[in-house]
Amino acid sequence: MKKITFLLFFGICSFLQAQDYTVTAFNEPYQDLANATSVNNGQIWDDDFFAIPIGFNFELYGQNFSNIYISDIGNGAGLSFHTNPQANFSFLSPIMQDVLDKGFNQSVSPISYVMEGNVGDRIFKLEFKNVGFWGDDTFADYMDFQVWLYENDDSIEYRYGPNSINNPTESYEGETGPVVFFYPSFNIIDEGNLIEDGYYLMDDPVNPTILIVDNNTPEPANAIVGTILEGTVYRFDPDGLAVSNVYQMAVSFYPNPTQDLIHLQNPNQEDFKASLYDILGNEMNVQMQNEQMNLTSLASGTYFLNIKSKTRSKTIKVIKK
Repeated sequence: MKKITFLLFFGICSFLQAQDYTVTAFNEPYQDLANATSVNNGQIWDDDFFAIPIGFNFELYGQNFSNIYISDIGNGAGLSFHTNPQANFSFLSPIMQDVLDKGFNQSVSPISYVMEGNVGDRIFKLEFKNVGFWGDDTFADYMDFQVWLYENDDSIEYRYGPNSINNPTESYEGETGPVVFFYPSFNIIDEGNLIEDGYYLMDDPVNPTILIVDNNTPEPANAIVGTILEGTVYRFDPDGLAVSNVYQMAVSFYPNPTQDLIHLQNPNQEDFKASLYDILGNEMNVQMQNEQMNLTSLASGTYFLNIKSKTRSKTIKVIKK
């Protein structure tokens, strides 16, 4: 039986206001930021704290944030909407490995940002360029990546650019590849207990398995396997919001909760594979037949339906009564 598991960086809890995200992966040409404002201003950085204005109010769990912060908790590119570790702490990780400036006397790994678009439809873009890896003894490996925040729907994107990873064992610190996740809310001062579900990406970087994480999710077998290709985009959409079809799979399902069958709607006739997992990451022995899945034999509880096409992946929480 196949098993999906999760690296529990922080650790348990529940919150008053639930909000789920749909995670999709696709590819678009990567473009360096133009006319951007420097964050580090030539300063060599390594786990430094920076405060960056977003330029508009970004909503997360009913709270509005006007700044995003590069955290100084030890990995170089960790981002949060909160200034300090606290009971309700958000964490965005386009790569969890410890990255740093490759410069010695002056910075050669600039961090910069720009805001583009018109009021109501603006995009905040933050770029890390030519970053090195603390574990890389050759000091030759590098990667570029960006984080985008959307004003119109409060979605988040991780965008990956040029890279050269010839020493992956050291650069990825023994992991199978970059550790990529989004934790909307956890209690960092209480043993890192999760307040809301987190989202962890693993396996194929082009079409990753997306694991919804709670405090009972065990450690995974691997992270992303291999290096993330230039042009890769991972997008986190708050559920219930309208998003351009370029980012979403049109596949949906009903009813939820269900007592027996779930039916999938596939209006675009997409080629996809559907797999169902329990909260421990065990793949359930149920098959998709005629675009429906029979859950009659399963115990009542929470499951996760992972739907994969050739270019996209989404994971949806399913409740079996």
